[in-house]
Amino acid sequence: MAKRKPLKDCIVKPGEKSPFANLLVDLAFKKAFDPDKPSSRENLVNLLNDLLEPQLKRPIKNVWTRNVAKNLSGSRESRTAIFDLHCEDDMGNLIEIEV
Repeated sequence: MAKRKPLKDCIVKPGEKSPFANLLVDLAFKKAFDPDKPSSRENLVNLLNDLLEPQLKRPIKNVWTRNVAKNLSGSRESRTAIFDLHCEDDMGNLIEIEV
C-alpha cells in the first residue's frame, strides 16, 4: 500500500487556485466525507485517522452515523446540528465521536 501524503500537504492555502472543491464549504465537505455513502466513507476514515492519530490506540476501519440532533431555535447563527459518528477500529472496538 502506498504511503499517503500528510493532511497538511493536501490543504489548499488561501489565495491559491485549485481545480478541487473547497472543503470549507459545507456542501462540499458533506459530499466528500459522508459516512453513510460507501464512495466517501473511506475519505472520512482517512481524515479521522490523520486527525486523531495521537489519541487512537488502533486505526479506524469503519464509520457510520446515528441520532442526528438539530437545534433549529434562535437565529441562523445559533442553529447547529450535533451528530455522533460511530467508528470501529481494526480490532472491532467501538469508538463514538460527537461532532
